[in-house]
Amino acid sequence: MSEMVERVARALEPKFRGFGHGDMPMALAREFARCAIEAMRIPTEPMVDAMHDLASANGVHFATFEDSGELFKIAIDVALGLPTP
Repeated sequence: MSEMVERVARALEPKFRGFGHGDMPMALAREFARCAIEAMRIPTEPMVDAMHDLASANGVHFATFEDSGELFKIAIDVALGLPTP
């Protein structure tokens, strides 16, 4: 289990209880966490723009606009505990 999945699961668990559902099993919280993180795997255009702008402001230049998005996907894969290239 990745540290980020665990962190998101721990954030979700008390919210579930707050809606009057009792305790959420951590296995279910982890599954919800994985789904939430996976939904972020494909960055939106504003997310890629922000990454690109920050990199450029720090002297880092990507070969293409898509390279920025690929870096974001790799970061999400790491958060999910998936293998990366």
